[in-house]
Amino acid sequence: MASKRPTFYCGIHNEEVITNYCCLMGCQTPLCPECIDDHNKRHKLNGVFPEIDTLNRVVAMCEQKAGLVVEELQDMYARLDSATTVDVEEIQSIAHNDLEIMKQKLIDQINIFFSNLYEDFSSKLTTSTQKV
Repeated sequence: MASKRPTFYCGIHNEEVITNYCCLMGCQTPLCPECIDDHNKRHKLNGVFPEIDTLNRVVAMCEQKAGLVVEELQDMYARLDSATTVDVEEIQSIAHNDLEIMKQKLIDQINIFFSNLYEDFSSKLTTSTQKV
């Protein structure tokens, strides 16, 4: 069952029901049928073209926009939720692999350093024994 919208009465014409709405940014005035003509004239005097629509249509557009906002927020929440999901085992595996790579690089550097030291020692020993 659809809920009935409340009825609002005009503040100028007390018996008239608000049925329209001026959609101009900065105006956004609810209007009864009696107010529309004067409201249009005021905008035209200021060189502005009025944007009056029925209240039912404005409510429907607002509901549609609100629905789009809800969808966008749900999508953003889903993306945030998936971005913050932490797989501890995957992080641990990646860290272990990175550490193994660093360990191997250090071992390679130590082996190179040791080889260079040994070659230098051998060269000096050979040179010294040749002198003797």
